[in-house]
Parts: sequence; structure tokens; C-alpha cells
Amino acid sequence: MGGIVIINSVLLILNASNNVFDNIMPHKKNVYLPLIIVVIIAICAIAGCIGTSQPTIGPGTTFTDLAGNNVTLPSSVDRVIITSMSPMVPIYVYYMDGTDKLVGANSAGITYAKSGVMSTIYPELDSVETGFVQGTVINIEEILRLDPDVVIYTGSRQDEYALLTDANLTAVGFTTSLGATGYNVFTQLDLWLNQLGKIVGDTDKADDLIAYNSEVQKKVAEKINTVTDDEKPRALIIFTYKEGTLQVAGSGHYSEYWLNATGAENVAAELSGLKPVDMEQIIAWDPEIIYFANSQNALPSDLYNNTIPGYDWSQVTAVKNKQVYIFPYATYMSYAPSLEDGLVLQWMAQINHPDLFKDLDMEEETSYFFKEFFNYTATDEDIKGFLNPEYIAVRLH
Repeated sequence: MGGIVIINSVLLILNASNNVFDNIMPHKKNVYLPLIIVVIIAICAIAGCIGTSQPTIGPGTTFTDLAGNNVTLPSSVDRVIITSMSPMVPIYVYYMDGTDKLVGANSAGITYAKSGVMSTIYPELDSVETGFVQGTVINIEEILRLDPDVVIYTGSRQDEYALLTDANLTAVGFTTSLGATGYNVFTQLDLWLNQLGKIVGDTDKADDLIAYNSEVQKKVAEKINTVTDDEKPRALIIFTYKEGTLQVAGSGHYSEYWLNATGAENVAAELSGLKPVDMEQIIAWDPEIIYFANSQNALPSDLYNNTIPGYDWSQVTAVKNKQVYIFPYATYMSYAPSLEDGLVLQWMAQINHPDLFKDLDMEEETSYFFKEFFNYTATDEDIKGFLNPEYIAVRLH
């Protein structure tokens, strides 16, 4: 329709130009009119009004995916499977506002999605096929039986890519590019949303969420940028507690973004990535605030009550002041890139600097988020469960 409008405008311009030359420069008409036509045609070509251009996203296009592989999509994408890329399950469901075209997904991704509000918003998650993958191992025969047009997989899984492409399936890799994104969860989420759009076509859902997250980051940064180094609380992010060992997040992980963006000092910054530590080291760091990346096998009350075997938390400032928190949970473990990270950024900024964010009502903001992006009226229980997540026996990938 846009091309027709432009062409009609061109005809009007040509007609007007013809009249002008007839009235004021009749002897120059034959000299300048062809030049004007050429200029207008060039403008139209740039605007895309001449010829039929190929769509830049959606079925039938070719692009390089996040794993660096060239992908040519089939002319129609009506059946999608998500294999090993668990965080893409809730993101896909949000993007499509349901399970449309999703004929299969790994059970871990479905569990993540159903562990929060999505189980209420999208009950059809129960109907998505999960039997084609056991743990991290895919069954190619079962996948072929589901006859997918596109398979979404973890881009670092070259073994999986080989199995899929050897079976002549269209495989699109989604990667977790920590260093390439500056450990910024929002940059990673944007990459995932944009690539998903290339597969199933663009929707306003991605644009709306990206715009919200961008505005939130801007507002938080305006206040955090006024914080001096001396005003930053000493904070620690515990990634997991498993088999008697605490693993903390040092530099070179999402912790680097979260704590920097919310004005805190990462006491474990001397470590690279995820590393196990003992109680002696934690006491030496003496964090003022502790965050659990997820609630697997440990809760703040375990630290307050000193019930974790082999660890005596009674001397740690964060524990003495009851400043231990779990990352909120709505659709996925929000320490990693997830739909709710715009809320999480505000939540953490307020904990680290309550005076700067004293006007922020997180319950109100959470209610707005669910209504705006899921058209869902969150209950008080939903909101409290998000801001203070209970034990969730799922593993953060």
C-alpha cells in the first residue's frame, strides 16, 4: 500500500512540474523535466516503491544466526520446536502470546514457564510435546515425527546442530554471548527477541518490551550515576548451593552487569566467572547484601537460621542485618536474560540504594508490568510470589 501512495504522489509532482514549466520556463521544459523524473525515480527506488522487495524478516528469508551459521528459512513456518534452549520457551510464549506454532519444547523450559505466572496465563503449555528430548539429549526420530519447519537450539551445541542439519532440518542457534554483550542481560534478550522475529515474523510484543526495558535502564542509570564508590554497598551473588558447596558469581558473568548497573561493589570481583568458595572467604569479604541467583537448595532463612551444614553465617553483616534476597521469578530465573529483567533491575537498585528509589513502588510496578505485557491482572499473591520467590526446584542453565 505504501508503494501505491508514493507512486500517486510522484504522478502529482510530475503533473505539477509540467504546469510550472509551461507557465514560467517553457523553453527549459525539455531540459529539466527528464532530470526531475530521474531524481524522483531514484527516491522511489530507495523507498522501495519500485519492484517487489523481499521481506527482511520472517519465513522465506536467509540470515546468519547467533551461532554464526547461515540459515535459510522455509517459505512457511508453521511448526516450531525448541530443544536445548530452555530460556527461549517462555520468551517464545510471550512473543507469540501463547503456544501458536510451538509443537514441541524441552521439559525444562516448560517447567520454567509453568513455575511462575505463565501457568495461569497460558494453560495450553500443558499440551506442548516434550518427549523428544531427555535431559540434554535429543531423539532425532521423535523430532522428525513432529515434522518441524524450524528447530531452535542452543548455539554452542555443535553436536545437536550436526544431528539436526544431517536430518535436513532447519536449525537456528540461540547463544548466550556473555562477553560479547558486556554481560548485559538486556542486550542478550534483545538479540533473542530480534532473531525470533526473523523466524516467525515481527510482532509488537518485542518492540514494546524492548522499549520498556530501555526506559527502565535509562531511569535507573540517571540515579545510580550519582553514586560514589564509597556509597556502594558490598554485595555478593550466590549462584548455586549444591552438594555442600557454594558457587558465587565473580567478574565475567551476569553479576558484573547486575551489580554495576545497580550501584553495588561485587566483593567476588577478583574471581572470574562462577567459582566455589568456602566460609572463610565469605567472612573475609563480609558482604553487606547477599543475593541468591535462584532458590535451589537454599533460602535466606537458611542463612538467618544458620542451617547450612559447614557454613557459619552468624558473623556476616548481610545476615546479621537480614539483607539476603532471592532474584525475583515470574517466567524464568531472572539472574539470566528473562522477560522480567526490567522489573528486577528496579528491584535490585531499590535494595542497594533505598533512599534514591524511595518513591518506587515495586508492587505497583509489578502489577503494571503483568497487565501491560501479558494483559493479566496479577493477584497480591502473584506479586508477592514474584518479589519474594519461594523454593523452586529447577536448575538455572
